[in-house]
Amino acid sequence: SNGKIKAKEKFSADAVLIDTAEYYHPNGKLRLAYYYPYKMEKESTKVTDTLVLVFRDSLGQTHLSNGDGYAELYDENNTAENPLQMIEKGSFKNHKRTGQWTGYFLNKKYTFEEEYDNGKIVTGVSRDSSNTTYPYTESNYMVQPSYPGDIITLRRFIANNFSFPKQAISQRVNGTIIVSFSIDSSGNMVDLKINKSLGLGTDEEAIRVLKRAKHWSPGIMRGVPVKVAYTLPIRLNIK
Repeated sequence: SNGKIKAKEKFSADAVLIDTAEYYHPNGKLRLAYYYPYKMEKESTKVTDTLVLVFRDSLGQTHLSNGDGYAELYDENNTAENPLQMIEKGSFKNHKRTGQWTGYFLNKKYTFEEEYDNGKIVTGVSRDSSNTTYPYTESNYMVQPSYPGDIITLRRFIANNFSFPKQAISQRVNGTIIVSFSIDSSGNMVDLKINKSLGLGTDEEAIRVLKRAKHWSPGIMRGVPVKVAYTLPIRLNIK
């Protein structure tokens, strides 16, 4: 918004972040640079490592060089309304996190302290404003919500329980409904919304079926159950 460059990133043809990525302070000075070495496997890009090259403060002083030193990592999706949704502070050694790291996340609702050894979390604990603690290790550091079985099980449930409205049958409906929803911190499917409609009663039927689906396991961020958004296409074709 101030006319200064915010970031420089390079992507492969299949939309994978590769090569050198640079991020800048609001005053236009370089803040952070990564290098993503990569290789091609059957026309797919695979990043083989994440190397942190440099971290500088807003005055231009270097605190980390070539993978060694102190750094502050921000959420690169920060906006003017939410300038610091997450920040992580700590040291790197040979491009790997080491020792104690601290910070906050989810718009400062939670703070955390964690201990690293050669890039691996040994222990960690998050705290909310009432000082409730959420211990975690590598296993529950970051976990996506999961449907009982897997997402294929959910698709099979939809296919087996979707009842085509008479109007959709008579007009031989063909296309894709796109539904968005969130899995809340208790594992409930909430905020269901049709993003792409086929009409003919199919939108209402898609919502009805999803509301009958099983309870999910919630997503986890640093030991804390969190709300996670999803988008699900439902393909319909009467022939």
